[in-house]
Amino acid sequence: MFLPLVRSAASEEIGGGSPSLQDFSASVVTGEGNRLVGVYAQGVIANPVVLQPEGDYGFISSHPDELTQFRLAKEVGVTGILAHNYLAGKKFFDLVKGMIIDLVYNDGLIVVYEVVEITRYQVLYPYKSTSNMVDLQTGEEFTAAEVFARHYMNEGQLTFQTCIKKSGSATWGRIFITAQTIPPF
Repeated sequence: MFLPLVRSAASEEIGGGSPSLQDFSASVVTGEGNRLVGVYAQGVIANPVVLQPEGDYGFISSHPDELTQFRLAKEVGVTGILAHNYLAGKKFFDLVKGMIIDLVYNDGLIVVYEVVEITRYQVLYPYKSTSNMVDLQTGEEFTAAEVFARHYMNEGQLTFQTCIKKSGSATWGRIFITAQTIPPF
């Protein structure tokens, strides 16, 4: 399995300079199709999303405020969100268990998720996308395929991924933030 190498308008605002969900949605929704166009977590993330080009699973947007939808994850029914840790991915480190995340689709649909797990790994060979990784909480070693299965093979799941910078290496480790849908009332 392939794990991508992820390195490290005026509106009424909610404290800290973040737009409201309504204003953010209005800024990204055009009404054309039903593709994912934005990710919102109040006070943390309000970023547009682009889909990886077909066949380019290593593509990650270099635009500082743009997130990338991981096409391979999408193909197996998981919403994978990638960003470089020195660009929009730095916001991923502010996500915490229990936080609510809204995915905004181009047709105006908003799907609500709750963060349920945050997992950090040290990558044994940081510049190799198929490197084994060590779970920093348990000390257990996993292959790249096992990490992919854990974070990208649970249909309906939302997974954020970026690199962890440490010891002078922008790709020393990986962080995965997993969220599950919250059923509508």
